[in-house]
Amino acid sequence: MTPEDLRRLLQRPASLDAIRAAATSGKLASILRTPFFDHITDVYARLERTAADSAEAWPLKLAVLVHEEPPARAAELVARAGFSDVSDVVLDVLRGFGAVWKPGNALEVEAYVRAHTGQLTSLLLFELAHEGTPTPSMRLAADAAGLTAEFEGWVSRLAAGEEARLHASRAV
Repeated sequence: MTPEDLRRLLQRPASLDAIRAAATSGKLASILRTPFFDHITDVYARLERTAADSAEAWPLKLAVLVHEEPPARAAELVARAGFSDVSDVVLDVLRGFGAVWKPGNALEVEAYVRAHTGQLTSLLLFELAHEGTPTPSMRLAADAAGLTAEFEGWVSRLAAGEEARLHASRAV
């Protein structure tokens, strides 16, 4: 697998099965030496359902693959894999990841939104996919940033995807 192969996989709307196969065969590790386990699979699947076919989602898929690594190691992995063109997006999301939980009041939420303006859409999408459900702080941040409709669209797609997944698992 080459960096170009991985990029093409990440850019596909439904790439989880191919990424999982690449991880199982060791081909993914030849480019991106990070563990691939159930949590990564779950977040990746939710991100694909939530983001639908958004062209902007593929760097977030890369972030999912490295998000359990310490930030310095994640930056090294992304650079070594040949993704310097999206490393800022990936690293901004990883650095801001989890910060949405910290604001305790409306003023702190507004400060969070201002601090992450450039990547807030990506951060909220990543947070939603990571948690698998919207939290009050995510909704407050989306509201403060004027992203309510977009955020609720993601929530709807995530819920519909979960319902379809549960229905399919019961049918088996």
